[in-house]
Amino acid sequence: MKSRVYISTLGGGALLANYGTFFQHYALRCFVNTCGFVSYRYSHGECELSFGRWFKKCIKSLCTVPYLFLNRHPSRWWYAQSIVDELRRELLFQRAYHMLLGAYCDNVQIDKTSILVLGSDQVMRDDAAMWFGNEEIGAKRVVYAGSTDWFQQRTNPKWHEVARSELPKFQHVSVREVNGVSLCQQYCRATVVQVVDPVLLMERSFYDGISVRRNIFRRETLFCYFVNIKNREELNLPYLIELANRMKCFLRIAMVQGMTNLVPRQYRIVLSPCEFLSAFRDAKYVLTNSFHGSVFSALYHKRFLSVAQPLRVEDDQNARQRDFMRWSGLDEYWVEMPHGEATIEVGDQKWISLLMSAYPYGKVDDSILRHREFSQRWLRAALTE
Repeated sequence: MKSRVYISTLGGGALLANYGTFFQHYALRCFVNTCGFVSYRYSHGECELSFGRWFKKCIKSLCTVPYLFLNRHPSRWWYAQSIVDELRRELLFQRAYHMLLGAYCDNVQIDKTSILVLGSDQVMRDDAAMWFGNEEIGAKRVVYAGSTDWFQQRTNPKWHEVARSELPKFQHVSVREVNGVSLCQQYCRATVVQVVDPVLLMERSFYDGISVRRNIFRRETLFCYFVNIKNREELNLPYLIELANRMKCFLRIAMVQGMTNLVPRQYRIVLSPCEFLSAFRDAKYVLTNSFHGSVFSALYHKRFLSVAQPLRVEDDQNARQRDFMRWSGLDEYWVEMPHGEATIEVGDQKWISLLMSAYPYGKVDDSILRHREFSQRWLRAALTE
């Protein structure tokens, strides 16, 4: 009988809303399965997804629509459409999860032969439950590509308390960002190493196998994937429209974890996880302020720019993105979003020059392959030793 591996990751609020979280979990489980194990999602007591839960969210969201129209909000149509799009996207995520991974909650009992894996994407927070703090059994505990906002946790007493209590229970520890190595090492018996994000454990052909076959875009398109956009100034839509016009492309924008209602309907695109992969495959150019957007752009050899998230220079959102661009050999394509119309002329010329330049994907592929092979060997050894 194959040993069971339970992978702790973020719950439905992220797993069924954020493309990066979804594919991290999927890729990690698939790789663990190829190592001869049976993988499950560790649910933290989270109940099974149901239509009733989604319906309650619908009612709560739609109750805001009459308020927008009664108060004649200038963007009421945008807001109403974005609410519908948010609800639709969650259904697409649920469908993809069931299609690719099966039941959302497996309800399989952990026993003494089980392996517990703390698996990436912000799981090393100051919540002991995510670190399997409620579980007293399990033959082995492994952290793979553990991640959190390391800048914030440096001065967070609660995080240090949880790490001091829980990290010594893990026999093998790895982190995704270089900033986490020294922070975790002070509480670990094992040597802490840096490994790649679970998405990079798998090659492009793996993602081609689950992407949709049809072409997502009917003509050459500038595809923008943004996260954590809080206001119009951060989005800078006039700049993006002008850039797309100069590149003679359609503009399509996918956004999560932010004010998605800032994007007019004619530019907004709602994608299932599998369509999300196809969007990177089919786009002519890509702009993204997301770590995983940068990763998929590199895997698909796109002409892309990795855009820094504004006002977040010293936090994990930019640090992990910048770290990937550096070690992959794409540091030149790390840029900041221009602010204000006065910078459009200069900014456009710089961005156009970068997008039209020769990307060093031969060296990038070699670098990713070296990091992937090291990470695969490390995880396989951690599971099987």
